[in-house]
Amino acid sequence: MLNDMGWLMFVGVISSAVLQCLTLGIAILIDRRKQPIFPRWTGYLALWTATLLAPAGVVPLFKDGPVAWNGVFGFWVPLSIFCVWVSITTWFLVAAIRTDSDDVAESPSLVVV
Repeated sequence: MLNDMGWLMFVGVISSAVLQCLTLGIAILIDRRKQPIFPRWTGYLALWTATLLAPAGVVPLFKDGPVAWNGVFGFWVPLSIFCVWVSITTWFLVAAIRTDSDDVAESPSLVVV
């Protein structure tokens, strides 16, 4: 019982991750710069991630089956897509930070105090 209760708290609180994916996806898609920070396809990936994470929100309602805390749609699909999303987002974020720091280093008019 305590094992189930621990896992339910771990995988059952998914709404914050869904909201994070939605807001980042929308922010990426409305970025209209010539050189956007993230490629447009990562915005769609974030929206798909939010969609595929949402079924994990019903985990507390099921004890067994594909939507339970150890089921395919309750744990494995959300975990897999979340890991893919975090890896890709981190990759492009680090690339954007490197590009920005290179731009600052090349620009003589910017003075950092």
